[in-house]
Amino acid sequence: MQSGEGKPFTARIVARIQRRYHLKTRYDRPRNAGMLTAEDMAEVLEINPQRVKIWNRHGLIRGHAYNAKNDCLYERPGENPPRKAPGVKLSRRRPVSEVVAQRAEEVQCEA
Repeated sequence: MQSGEGKPFTARIVARIQRRYHLKTRYDRPRNAGMLTAEDMAEVLEINPQRVKIWNRHGLIRGHAYNAKNDCLYERPGENPPRKAPGVKLSRRRPVSEVVAQRAEEVQCEA
């Protein structure tokens, strides 16, 4: 893509557009939507931040990169978060895509 002047986009042009139109950064938008930092996620899951990154790589939690360094913000783990499982290989644990939400069971009442 090119700018209105036919020049290639640079970081300076993007920063100017961002300031001019008061656009939120790639970090602020997901944070405002409720995503967690590695430290926040570690606290929720009661693990260390390095383990959060490992679990993300293995698909146990879902992270979204927000910069070129591949730093991530993480989706909240939901009602059935992954837990530590000493002695179980990460490759044998279920990835996020296989997590099924708990469904409310129907209750039948007699009138």
